[in-house]
Amino acid sequence: LAARLGDAARKVAATGWCGLALALSGQSAEGLALLRRVEPTARGVLDGRIRLDFYGSLGYTLHLRGEYTAALDALHTAADLAEALGSLGDALEQASSLSTCLNSLGRQAEAVQQGERALGLWRRLGEPPSVAGGAIQTQLAAHCLGAGRFREAIGLLEGALACFGKVGPASWQTTAEHRLATVYLRLGQPARARQVLTPLSPDTDAGRQATRVLLESRLAHIAGQPVLPQLERAAGQWAAALVPMDRRALQLSMAAHQPAPDALKLSLQVLADARAQGDQPAAVHALARAAHAHGQLGDAARAAALARQAWVAAARVPPLDLSHPSFCWLVHRAAQMGGDATVAAAALRSGAQWIAGALPEVPQTFVRSFRELNPDHRQILAAAGALRAV
Repeated sequence: LAARLGDAARKVAATGWCGLALALSGQSAEGLALLRRVEPTARGVLDGRIRLDFYGSLGYTLHLRGEYTAALDALHTAADLAEALGSLGDALEQASSLSTCLNSLGRQAEAVQQGERALGLWRRLGEPPSVAGGAIQTQLAAHCLGAGRFREAIGLLEGALACFGKVGPASWQTTAEHRLATVYLRLGQPARARQVLTPLSPDTDAGRQATRVLLESRLAHIAGQPVLPQLERAAGQWAAALVPMDRRALQLSMAAHQPAPDALKLSLQVLADARAQGDQPAAVHALARAAHAHGQLGDAARAAALARQAWVAAARVPPLDLSHPSFCWLVHRAAQMGGDATVAAAALRSGAQWIAGALPEVPQTFVRSFRELNPDHRQILAAAGALRAV
């Protein structure tokens, strides 16, 4: 109708919402194509409110498609427009989206800054029970977890679950549950992790279904049960429907449990795919996983070379879906098999230092399990102690 009337502003407004609706209903490619066709017109629209909504939709859809750098540009535009309009609610929403996008790019410090800004805006609004308030706490908790701020992460996620318990939706509640379960897993508390997880509804989307399988597989692995068949079924069922970041996380988890030849093939596939799309966190993880597989296959030179590449890259960007100690342990083993004592020792020291640095942020009840019942932490501390004793 807007097109027939020659009303460019209303056409941009309608297209923005239509593109976002397509993306949210699982048709992100179609939604992005629609939004891109209208973007040149959107640049010339004078109404700031319409441009804000359009660029917010464009940024969200680009992020779903794994085009994180382009998404960041669109979200910055939306954030600037929200600030110009003086709308706290819109500024909150865009800061939250920027935090998520920066995290996907591995730009942790900036992601935390935007997440804390969003949290501050929510508090200025009076901390209303809302989806936005819960979402901000859920996202910021992920950054706190990556930095080892466990006590803070637990508090944020409990606050998020209180929001979602009052206003929904179930999808965000599931995300918060998954993150809280991950916190407890890293604290060496698998029973608490399992208790956090409530049953999924039948209409749960593919991304959250796959994440639930990842968590359940980690719980099963800790219990000594085989997990590869479960992960392979999930990949066969949902991989095509997953956003790129979730798909790569699932694939790298599969590689961790596959025989070395299969693990190497899949890791290198993820590495090529991640590099092509600028997904540096996934590329860092894939490098370390491929290095380990090369070492298992007896190719010391390639194991050493890729372990060193992964270690250097991780100084700039944290790996996807791996805590810092778990990444250090993976690189340590790969470098050891490759005969690179320097990288092996550096990774071991870094992992042990991270664990020691995080201890003040661990609730006292979980200090022993954090050190002794998290398998990677236990092995790092034992190996670091043995290294000091030599």
